[in-house]
Amino acid sequence: MMTDSFMQFVASEWPVLLTKLWEQLYLVCIATSLAVMIGLPLGIIVRRLHKMKILVLGLASAVWTVPSLALLALFIPVLGIGVKPAILVLSIYGVLPVLRNTVAGLENVSPDSIEAARGLGFTRWQRLTMVELPLACPVIIAGIRTSVSISIGVATLASFVGAGGLGDFINQGLALNNANLILLGAVPAAAMALGFDYLIALIESRMAVSQIRRKKLVWFAVFMMSAAALIALGVMYAAHDLFSENRQSIRIASKNFTEQIVLGELMSQMIEARTRLRVERRFNLGTTAICHAAILSNEIDLYPEYTGTAYLTVLKLHHPPDARNLYAQVRREYKKQFDLDWLAPFGFNNTQALAVKSAFARQYHLRDISDLLLIEDRLIIGVPAEFMQREDALIGLEKTYHLNFGQIRQMDAGLMYDAIKNGQVNLINAFSTDGRIPAYDLVLLNDDKKFYPDYSAAPVIRSQVLKLHPEVEWALKPLLGSLSGQAMRELNYQVDVMHRAPYTAAHDYLRAHKFIP
Repeated sequence: MMTDSFMQFVASEWPVLLTKLWEQLYLVCIATSLAVMIGLPLGIIVRRLHKMKILVLGLASAVWTVPSLALLALFIPVLGIGVKPAILVLSIYGVLPVLRNTVAGLENVSPDSIEAARGLGFTRWQRLTMVELPLACPVIIAGIRTSVSISIGVATLASFVGAGGLGDFINQGLALNNANLILLGAVPAAAMALGFDYLIALIESRMAVSQIRRKKLVWFAVFMMSAAALIALGVMYAAHDLFSENRQSIRIASKNFTEQIVLGELMSQMIEARTRLRVERRFNLGTTAICHAAILSNEIDLYPEYTGTAYLTVLKLHHPPDARNLYAQVRREYKKQFDLDWLAPFGFNNTQALAVKSAFARQYHLRDISDLLLIEDRLIIGVPAEFMQREDALIGLEKTYHLNFGQIRQMDAGLMYDAIKNGQVNLINAFSTDGRIPAYDLVLLNDDKKFYPDYSAAPVIRSQVLKLHPEVEWALKPLLGSLSGQAMRELNYQVDVMHRAPYTAAHDYLRAHKFIP
């Protein structure tokens, strides 16, 4: 039954799956090609310079120990988000296996073979290309094989910087707690890894044939890998040209939780239905910091933001005013500092809150956040990574309520609700419009010290884009101001609890309210 359900899901997502497969293939082929172009010559050079060999191999090994997400984050300020930082990180990770195996392969060439080549009058270049490299080729190919496998695995993390690929499905599945989405990314990635591994193993086995044929096989292997990379590039660019239809586009992004993805879909479908613009969806991009950096670096054009988050986290201001003045001040400062426009709010306030199970609240007589002080040593709070460093989250809560949580467990936002349901934590950071609050029998604790500001959601757009395409604001106008907290909670419920696709939930809502035909 589960298999049938998954196959139906694959069939419904087939066009998107093909796109993500090509994106993954594009990343892997380009990164591996760069890794070979760097690792092979570098291996040849350092093998002859013994003092440099230890330094270069040690440095490459040290870089390998740095987590890939950390490397991606380091390159975002320089390269922005998207394909560029992803390819750079994949190439860095792919260099070491090629480099190490090139050195090992060349060092294992029989001295007798080299001496025989010298006796025949071969130059150094001839000895390298006609004797050493052909004999070392099986070992080098094994390094390339490892490099490809690593690239396919690390490429799934490229989703965190908006580079696309199969990681988009995995990331969305974690955010939405949807096993089908996770499998939709994981299974093809595993199949791709096995396919590439088999293909390169086949080439590697051919390297074991007689020495007479080795040189031809070396160039055949190089040709085949280069051809594969070029074909992947050609298909990607052809697909891009085919689907762009010569229409201008707008890039819409979202953060990495359900409500943001749903808001992204609502805006995307309104713009697609009411304008001639083509929408590029860059959903599940990451935290506030990543989305804000992306829009400032012109990597995206539009995304939904919250007034409280903008005031405290982005503008780094303190003591937020009432809802109306908060929106006005945020809108003014964003225009002045970043040349970004805030459109009218959607119509709901998704304030932050602390949530506990209703039975836990009854057991310890919890009504307000202040009541937690009596049991703070028993509290195990589950929070997303962003919660740890934000003034409107952990830092501010500890200052305002003088709370010292017993344990703080950092986890993906999509996993917090299952954690509290299963008793792994007893308190979570929640949002008032989250559809899982009633479904998981949770209660929100009253913010008795009025710590949390207003979190009215609204689209933020680059001013240059709005001037170029004023029809975007016109297209969104029916939606702005009409989306109530209850409506948003219901949409979140459909995605998180009923496991409906964000696209479908958003589409049905817009059609039901006659916003789109």
